[in-house]
Amino acid sequence: MRVADGRLPALNVFGDDYPTPDGTAQRDYIHVVDVADGHVDALDHVDDEPGMQVFNLGTGVGTSVLELSAAFAKASGRDIPHLVQPRRAGDVATLIADPGKVASAWGWHATRGLDDMCRDAWRFQVENPLGY
Repeated sequence: MRVADGRLPALNVFGDDYPTPDGTAQRDYIHVVDVADGHVDALDHVDDEPGMQVFNLGTGVGTSVLELSAAFAKASGRDIPHLVQPRRAGDVATLIADPGKVASAWGWHATRGLDDMCRDAWRFQVENPLGY
């Protein structure tokens, strides 16, 4: 968002030589409202079983840094220039949640996609340029 709104000149992309389709790291980006919905569902199921249950909330879909940048450029209508930087220590090529356990237990799944996430993030930025 800082690149799209002009506060930064370019997006730093850390590594472009990962074993992924475009060479950039893949992550499971999830809409903040899907995360909130998952937490509300957790409250509905807090007494299902004794003890603590651990679930991954995610889409189960990997999106590369460059794919995310392109989606955000589309949502914002702004160019998102980027600079490739060296990889950061500890970064992995792909990190994607497996939401299968939470889907089986509660029927929960993310309902918003990458385009929704980028559109809503940009709308928030435009309406709140300095944050809350």
